[in-house]
Amino acid sequence: QRQDHSATALADGELAGIAAAPGEALGAAYYLHRARIEVSETSLGIAEERARLADGLAQLHARLDHASDHHAAEIAAAHRGILNDPALAEALDARITAGASAAMAWQAVMGEEAEALAGLSDPRLSERADDFRDLEQQLICILIGKETQLSAPAGAIVIADDLYPSDLKPLADAGIAGIATMRGGATSHLAILAASAGIPMVAAFGKQLCDVEEGELVHLDGDQGRLRRGLSDADRDALARHMADRSARYTRALEAAQDDTVLASGERIEVFANLGNVEDAQEARALGAEGSGLVRTEFLFLDRATPPDHDEQAQIYRAIFACFDDKPVIFRTLDIGADKPASYLPMEAEDNPALGVRGIRIGLRYPDLLRTQLRAILSAAGARTAYIMAPMVTGVDEVDALRAMLDEVVSELNHTGPAKLGAVKLGAMIETPASALIAPVLAARLDFLSVGTNDLTQYTLAVDRTNSEVAAMQDPMHPGVLRLIGLAGEACEAAACPLGVCGSAAGDRVAAAVLVGLGVRELSASAARIPELKAHLRGLTLATCRKAALSALAAATPEAARAAAAGVIDADMNDNCDGATPVPHTKDEG
Repeated sequence: QRQDHSATALADGELAGIAAAPGEALGAAYYLHRARIEVSETSLGIAEERARLADGLAQLHARLDHASDHHAAEIAAAHRGILNDPALAEALDARITAGASAAMAWQAVMGEEAEALAGLSDPRLSERADDFRDLEQQLICILIGKETQLSAPAGAIVIADDLYPSDLKPLADAGIAGIATMRGGATSHLAILAASAGIPMVAAFGKQLCDVEEGELVHLDGDQGRLRRGLSDADRDALARHMADRSARYTRALEAAQDDTVLASGERIEVFANLGNVEDAQEARALGAEGSGLVRTEFLFLDRATPPDHDEQAQIYRAIFACFDDKPVIFRTLDIGADKPASYLPMEAEDNPALGVRGIRIGLRYPDLLRTQLRAILSAAGARTAYIMAPMVTGVDEVDALRAMLDEVVSELNHTGPAKLGAVKLGAMIETPASALIAPVLAARLDFLSVGTNDLTQYTLAVDRTNSEVAAMQDPMHPGVLRLIGLAGEACEAAACPLGVCGSAAGDRVAAAVLVGLGVRELSASAARIPELKAHLRGLTLATCRKAALSALAAATPEAARAAAAGVIDADMNDNCDGATPVPHTKDEG
């Protein structure tokens, strides 16, 4: 099925994967193979193996203490959390007591944990399996006294089944140009490090990546999630010129990144950033983000034995607020449980967690947890406007229940707090066909709405976005998805309710123009996309965006919708800039 779809959706010589780290690279394909390390099953005795394990873990902790930047430090902290898990220590000691060597016990326990995570449907959790595999590999190398550090030629496009976070630094030091993997995804720690290092990456190509020949010249596009092979000399020269032009454009965009985003026809578009922590907020502000359209608060609730209390949450929320002065910061309420396991929640495993207890359902099931979070967000906001957004809303009863809870918390804090709170705005995410179809009712009840295009596309097209076999089908430019967004746009315009987008389509320059044409006035993208996105929008008129939206809606396929919209944009931009070269359009972040 994947091959049949790709044959109709892609140009000759193109392979489709999932965009993981932005940018483009042109270089020779270089295969990296990782052999599984064989370890001895022979135990030297329980005491000796316990001592070996303790010594090895101490050395591994020392490695993690030397992270090179804030992204690496954050990932190292997550790895330390894994190593310090009491349940992990208990499982390891049980195997050593039963007669296993330290290496054998470590390989078995970490392998089991990795397999369990890999089977989860949520990509941010399933991709954490590689963190366990990474730690497994590193500690075994320490225990047996053998390093297996990977390397590749400078300028190479590295091709691998998958890579681990610890592989990135030696490969970056070697000067590789890009990374293409058969597995993995856009939210893996490897992808985060690759983006931070400026190395384009595309993941989840599947077995089709094996068709690429060793040493073959390929073009990797980390924006579209594509790899192109079979390049002619003319192709190579044209791509080299295009990449040089793009680099120059980015430099110009970065210089103007702090300026407001105003369309050529005068309309104001807010360009925000999606955040996962304080470090993300600092980076986004430096790259020109005018606020945050999505703060994923679940980073505070996972990988711990107890939920964060009010004070811990308020301290971190306050630090995120501080990065944006008085600009809008939208906090999404917790989205944990089901396939985002939290040991402190007594929840059973679900056969299909993507359709189970997640989003606002988890908060309403555990009201004390949600109420504490609401109180922490409001306390951190103080006199500034607090924006709170509910995930995975499918009915007005959920909105009404959340509104009632929020009103109670606001009343309590206004009576007991040191000062009166500022304004409080409540919104919801449009992530399902149901929420898009009832957008008129939601817009009448709420202060703002925001489209999560990743999940809306997944649920509308019945496509698992973590499955490499159908990755090429996950396209928010599908006319069916666009029509649902259009319904939300019409509803918000009628109710004077602001509409934003915080899914990956917000960072896609063709999709962004179409979204503005459908009524969106706030786009929240990953920080790295912001300078170019702002520069691109400044060259568009609202009339162009509306024309592009109508062209896309009239198309029969995602590919036709993208081509039609891009054609409108290029034609109008050429008219407006007297023939200057238009900015190329890409399909960002899968």
